[in-house]
Amino acid sequence: MLESDSNIKVLKSKKDDGTFISVGDNKFNFGNCQLVDFNQATNIEPYFSILNTDNFNQDNSYYLQDLEILPQFRGKGYSHKLLDSCEQECKENKKQFILIIVDNDNSVANNLYKDRGFVKCDEKGNKSLHYFKVS
Repeated sequence: MLESDSNIKVLKSKKDDGTFISVGDNKFNFGNCQLVDFNQATNIEPYFSILNTDNFNQDNSYYLQDLEILPQFRGKGYSHKLLDSCEQECKENKKQFILIIVDNDNSVANNLYKDRGFVKCDEKGNKSLHYFKVS
């Protein structure tokens, strides 16, 4: 899927507001995302009714914020590299779930998350909440 896997690097940096993950080579950053603790996620308030349950809580869930790949690097598998790294970060920190909010009309993102095993669990307006159970 990736053209020259040996040159591709996934870098993680921890910050107060979460873990920033980027993918690229020695010349370019192709894309990035940020995993934040559930209690630091800023735009999930409309979903609290489903999130404040035994299934999803601040002790067992990360919120995936702003997964982005630059247009010229899309379709080459870099989003999968970022999601692999997110899953690994969850395992290292004993988190069971990754949560993400996706625009319903973003078919590329919705297909990506569905293919990766994310499940839609709630919908508010034009946005849907999806979760992934880390195994």
